[in-house]
Amino acid sequence: MEENLKIKKLLKKTFENKDFESSFEDEIISWMDDETLYEEYSFKYFMEVERVLGEGSKTVASINVIITDIQKDDDDFYYDWVENDYDERTWYIDKLEYIISDEMFSFFPFSIYTTFYGHDEYKK
Repeated sequence: MEENLKIKKLLKKTFENKDFESSFEDEIISWMDDETLYEEYSFKYFMEVERVLGEGSKTVASINVIITDIQKDDDDFYYDWVENDYDERTWYIDKLEYIISDEMFSFFPFSIYTTFYGHDEYKK
């Protein structure tokens, strides 16, 4: 299958050479105090389009999301993810993937898949 250069160019123009930020709150219920607490997670990242295959609505794109910073309540949390071997299936990376898909990719009439990397592990 040949790469779809027209859509790849569009995706590169839309997502590459830009810095992105996303954040969300995580609700924590304290059973001892019977109150709800919140932790704020924020992410900084950039994207690189890897491949785009297919035509029309059958197009499938692969985009690398390279995380440059993770903050939890304004404290550095990036190295906690590093110590977790850059696990893409940690709940907060899953949440980030959902946010990116919902806020940025849902407007395209084809599938876009992401792979997450830490900035210090990603090699072009």
